[in-house]
Amino acid sequence: MQIQAPDIDKLAAFLAARRDALAKLDEPVRRSLEALREEVQAAFDSGGAAVGAVWPPLASRTLRDKLRLGYSPQPLVRTGRLRDGWTVRMEGPARGTLESVAPYARVHEEGLGRVPRRRFLPDPGDTRAIIGDAFREHVQEALSGEP
Repeated sequence: MQIQAPDIDKLAAFLAARRDALAKLDEPVRRSLEALREEVQAAFDSGGAAVGAVWPPLASRTLRDKLRLGYSPQPLVRTGRLRDGWTVRMEGPARGTLESVAPYARVHEEGLGRVPRRRFLPDPGDTRAIIGDAFREHVQEALSGEP
């Protein structure tokens, strides 16, 4: 019985040929940020349940005022700027940011004073998993094929 090592020269050539594909990190960075944007949207669609933090209901006065003014009864949605205003900004070949155009996003994510916390960002562990999935997919795609 024996186990034979693969042809190392053939394997080295295979990896060298895929080096450029592996080094192009802008695509997995972009994919991971787009996936995070989808998570934020899911949080708004589910009232926070998608990120494990169901939002408290609106105060009755707030709800009454929103309806009187013709706004959506959904928490955190008046103009749609906070819900829809997320952009992916690439900052180099392997760096990017998902950011909100709403300057008040942090106030709602963290809560402040009488404004209750209504989370819409995934937990850090979930964020790492989403990013890890995008990079695993990138490596699998880059290494697909036979050595």
